[in-house]
Amino acid sequence: SRGRMSIAFTVIIGLLGVVGLAVNAAIVILAELKQNQEACEADKPAIVRGVVSCGRHISSTTITTVGGFIPLILVGGSFWPPFAVAIAGGTVLTTLLSFYLVPTLFYLAHRRSKK
Repeated sequence: SRGRMSIAFTVIIGLLGVVGLAVNAAIVILAELKQNQEACEADKPAIVRGVVSCGRHISSTTITTVGGFIPLILVGGSFWPPFAVAIAGGTVLTTLLSFYLVPTLFYLAHRRSKK
């Protein structure tokens, strides 16, 4: 039926690509936070500054990825649109998770080690 997408092999391949982007974003954030001594001491403002400082790079990757897949989403058919939706949607979701989940886990891990 028109307008519905099924979970196909292309979606699974797209989600594997998204996992790679999510890991990359987490590595960028963690590398930035590990370089900041205040962030390693579980200082919340320092952690926020660290995420903001690398956020532009991660956001630009997300924007260009989504922008690049928009034509494939709009092309129609049963092959490319599900693949493109999986990558574009997954990229946005993992970017948001990277900005919130990774710093939170970093804070919790370093808060415990500080005690």
